[in-house]
Amino acid sequence: FSSVNDLKNLYRFIEIIWEFKGNPDFSYNIKDFARFCHTNVNNEDFNQARVKETKAINLTTIHKSKGLQFETVIVFFNLSRRSRSKIKGLHRFFHYNKNYNNFKELWLTYNYKKIISNSDKQYLSQENEERKIVETLDTDYVALTRAKKNLFVNAYFKKKGFDSFFNEIYNGNNSLRIQRLLFAKFYFKFKENFISESENRKIFSRGDLEPNIGNQEMPSATSEEPNISKYFSISEPTYVERSDWNHTLKETGEKEDRILLGTIAHYYLAQIKDFNTKTAAAARRKTIAKYGALLESQYLHRLMDATNQSIEENIKFFKKQNWDLIFTEYSIFGSETESNQEYRIDRMLISHKKNEVWIIDFKTGEKFDETQIKDYKSTLSGIPYFKANKFNFKGKYIQIDLTL
Repeated sequence: FSSVNDLKNLYRFIEIIWEFKGNPDFSYNIKDFARFCHTNVNNEDFNQARVKETKAINLTTIHKSKGLQFETVIVFFNLSRRSRSKIKGLHRFFHYNKNYNNFKELWLTYNYKKIISNSDKQYLSQENEERKIVETLDTDYVALTRAKKNLFVNAYFKKKGFDSFFNEIYNGNNSLRIQRLLFAKFYFKFKENFISESENRKIFSRGDLEPNIGNQEMPSATSEEPNISKYFSISEPTYVERSDWNHTLKETGEKEDRILLGTIAHYYLAQIKDFNTKTAAAARRKTIAKYGALLESQYLHRLMDATNQSIEENIKFFKKQNWDLIFTEYSIFGSETESNQEYRIDRMLISHKKNEVWIIDFKTGEKFDETQIKDYKSTLSGIPYFKANKFNFKGKYIQIDLTL
């Protein structure tokens, strides 16, 4: 089994089948077994074992890893030429305003993509390609900055030899060219560090590999191992060496666990401007879609329920009717004397009637910097609009309980 949880879940599944078989309210067939499971859908005993192994492998997308970090990260880049996209299909072209917070034009075409790029609207096609390049750079940056200790990058090129790779470096779409150029820059900068194993395989190594659980002595298991033999008749049991299969269940470190939960809570809160049943449900769906691969749904729901309780205790800050403008995860930049430091405000509320600006900072840890809101106020007060209208700045810390 790849993890202790796989063994636990299999063992629990066998127990459920045994319970179903002994239940006189159901017939012993697949249809009634489905009814039996549906009847117990809210039973906590039917939930999967929670993933708590520190050394378990997290398989996730680059976009879902934003805001997270891991001890060791393996990134895979396919630098081969992609198959051409079909001509037919819906293509969107946006022309944004100067601040990129709205668009001036929106064009949709089903199969005239090439015509757009050769017409008087070619600036739409150009802007679309530039946007893709920026998105590619942003995605690559995220992928390469998630590792705390060890970063492994596997760059794959389908054709043989590095010569063919560099000959084709400018072929393909813009996003692929950017990745190829990044790899080429990296290769030539550290060329002397590459070890050539063969014509098609080169290995680069820099720095020392931090130790992991693979080369540390494994402590003995403290929990009782699942025993499913009582459910089967085994005439000649087969034994294997414990060292061949034993995995030790490791508790997630408290600090890293709280960081993950805090990141999820902040994302959920950022989706809500006007708190009501509809917006809360939409925010819940988005959060589960983004973080469902990292934490089981029942724990995500508990976390969001706890967050909703904090919202309801401070409901005036989450009702749109009380404010003229509401900003979530709003970035501001300090003065040149502060080296243009970026500040990210969790929630900023503006009331023109009261001439007030409220700065809300969500806290998910036990300790936090009490001067943070003061720094936000100082930076905002220097903005000409707020300064000219003499806004009154107020702040509040809202604590989110992360105890699940």
